[in-house]
Amino acid sequence: MRVHGTFEFRAPPAAVYEALLDPAALQSCIPGCEDLEALGPGRYRATVKVGIGGIRGTFQGDVTITDEEPERGYRMEVTARGGPGTVSGTATIRLTPSGDDTTVDVEGEARMSGPAAGVAQRLFGGIASSMMNQFFGCMRSRVASSNEAPTA
Repeated sequence: MRVHGTFEFRAPPAAVYEALLDPAALQSCIPGCEDLEALGPGRYRATVKVGIGGIRGTFQGDVTITDEEPERGYRMEVTARGGPGTVSGTATIRLTPSGDDTTVDVEGEARMSGPAAGVAQRLFGGIASSMMNQFFGCMRSRVASSNEAPTA
């Protein structure tokens, strides 16, 4: 299943890129994220509790960041296992400056297998889109608050 989205940030690419790879920001913005551990450069282990539609359960998985181009983008690979099954996918994240703002484009592919796959597959596109919108909405707020000028 293909996933895609475009998200606007009122911040320069450097600030957006930094936030998108910051473990604390990721943990607070990934919907249902209970734990996120940095394993090394470009590698994370996450525990995410999901309760949307036909997918309910806790997933544990690994995220690998490759093809990094600072302030321009990267590729992400995810594999997670839980009671409902296995979710895996890849995504390319591209940052494009627009004046003082940044446009983030996400293009990816996701797959689910296991006990809930038959039911969940029909809902998976909506679930992925909803989680992606929640994630980027949270990130947009974090980036905006970190870029606000201090008042005297």
